[in-house]
Amino acid sequence: SEICVVSADRAAKLALGELGDSLGNTTLSHRFGDIADRRLLDSLNPMGWNHVMVLPPDRIEVATEADAQVLIALLHLRDLAEISKRPFSVVSEMRDVRSRDLAEVARADDFIISDRFLGLLLAQVSENPDLAVVFDEIFDPAGSEIYLRPATDYVLADREVDMHTLIEAGLRHGEVV
Repeated sequence: SEICVVSADRAAKLALGELGDSLGNTTLSHRFGDIADRRLLDSLNPMGWNHVMVLPPDRIEVATEADAQVLIALLHLRDLAEISKRPFSVVSEMRDVRSRDLAEVARADDFIISDRFLGLLLAQVSENPDLAVVFDEIFDPAGSEIYLRPATDYVLADREVDMHTLIEAGLRHGEVV
């Protein structure tokens, strides 16, 4: 596997160099630049991408300005995926909820997260590395889909039921509960 980090932070290259030595079968590289620079993104071989994660630059303190950089990068990435006819999953972090809403209106199949969610996800994987396989499946664009539905779609609301009954009702609908 290969991970390429694009960052305008000069200290990132040093930090990534230290991390790269411990990754085993994963190659870690760094490109200095702006995540919103289309020419830079074009030069990174988007045909070989499977997954992209876009995080707001730490150097920009104002949330809306940092999110603007992410939104520009998302627009470029969506265009690159369309041009290459090779879709890749995109996970991005937004600092301001209004920016997340704007990004979601533009395209629903990208996954927009907050810094809190990202922290919780990384904590889960660090506690139990086996969860990485589960998260890979969930976040894969061709992977499983998760729908939240009311329990009343499966059982009567005025009765107490155990989990086994709910699972059986879901199976009758051809769904996994």
